[in-house]
Amino acid sequence: MPHRLKMKLVSLIIASPLLLSLSACDPQMTGELLDASTAEPSEGGEPDGGDVEMGPGDTPPPSVSCDDFSFAQPLTLSSCEPFEGEFTPSIGANHVPEERIIYEQRPPTSGPHRPQWGRWGEYSWIPPERWLHNLEHGGVAFLYHPCAPSSLVDSLREYARAYPADDVGEFRWILTPYEDMETPFAVVAWEWRALLSCYDEEGMSDFISRVYRQAPEDVVGDGGFSEGWIGR
Repeated sequence: MPHRLKMKLVSLIIASPLLLSLSACDPQMTGELLDASTAEPSEGGEPDGGDVEMGPGDTPPPSVSCDDFSFAQPLTLSSCEPFEGEFTPSIGANHVPEERIIYEQRPPTSGPHRPQWGRWGEYSWIPPERWLHNLEHGGVAFLYHPCAPSSLVDSLREYARAYPADDVGEFRWILTPYEDMETPFAVVAWEWRALLSCYDEEGMSDFISRVYRQAPEDVVGDGGFSEGWIGR
């Protein structure tokens, strides 16, 4: 065998295990952790695109009509009762790439979800199949009913933006509409949720201090899903 050909074969043999190792560990190759920095919001507040589009099995955006809708308990901004939140034991965290997932618990606090989690921040709509993965990484989701007043959404946005960073980085949060609940809004973490009709920042902060980063994985980085992302 010619010497030059022999050297090429040796190089391939040495490089092959390294390439296999990189493909197994590099987040950009596995699709687990992707750089979503290219998905910037446009001037109108809507995103220009994202690395991962919604799959055929993802829950579609809310379609409820608010013309004749009313909450059983209207939103109040004062005289809030203290709350502990509801603990709901985990039902798993399997990654389901495309198949439809039915959540009996609404809003869910655990369960199967998509491999790609969302970029942290506010969305015009991000399905639960995505933000559940964010909860698995220790974050918090602020869910508001589509018929809730816009002033509530503004307050939740400003609250999330102002929440202080900790020793590992900025506060990890998702803000999105969600229609499958009977209250104006909810604060949800892995295995925990608080369905709320009264906006109380002190109570929310107490709840979040107990449930934040109490999840199977503590991941700071953005996920690859950014369709519908508005900003943070």
